[in-house]
Amino acid sequence: MEPFVLISAAPFERNDAVAALKKRAEVLSLDCGIGSLAAAKAAAALADQCRQRHAVFIGTCGSFAEFTAPYLITTTKVIWQPTGERLGLAYGLPQTTPALALAAPRAWCRSLPLRTVVCGPSISLEPRLDSPDAAACVENLELYSCAGEIQAASRSFTVLLCVTNAVGASAHSQWRQHAAAAAALTAEFLDAKMLNEE
Repeated sequence: MEPFVLISAAPFERNDAVAALKKRAEVLSLDCGIGSLAAAKAAAALADQCRQRHAVFIGTCGSFAEFTAPYLITTTKVIWQPTGERLGLAYGLPQTTPALALAAPRAWCRSLPLRTVVCGPSISLEPRLDSPDAAACVENLELYSCAGEIQAASRSFTVLLCVTNAVGASAHSQWRQHAAAAAALTAEFLDAKMLNEE
């Protein structure tokens, strides 16, 4: 396989995956930073480093559906919808934050469930999402802020997120409980699928 880029908000999310994959492929390991502002600031530099390479964004997310145990998802749609907008406490200007359409998942991750990724500047404590497909939505802080630039520059762009919690008041404690398992699950999946199906 050709060299590829593995991107996450923080190194602990991808260290296991990098260790497993670099035995068989050249891996460039990059941070987008934690939070939407950090990811936005890093977007141009990330795009430059992903140019003409296969890029994979990994991380964690919270589910608007019931949550019992960590599982992996992928996406083809990313939207910007802060909690205040979801709850009717604020409104955004649609032309400034259009939905991002990502390419269809690559062969190695097509078996994963597709979810719409809802992004905003902070972690929501209120799980209400007035959408007919709310159960098929997850929340992540960083993806919207950098996905467009990375996809435009890279040969391919794939998103692999692990659901670690339900969106709501217990989100952080659930995330802390499952973050290490999420990193291991992500690494195991990438090691088993990605390099064998390219």
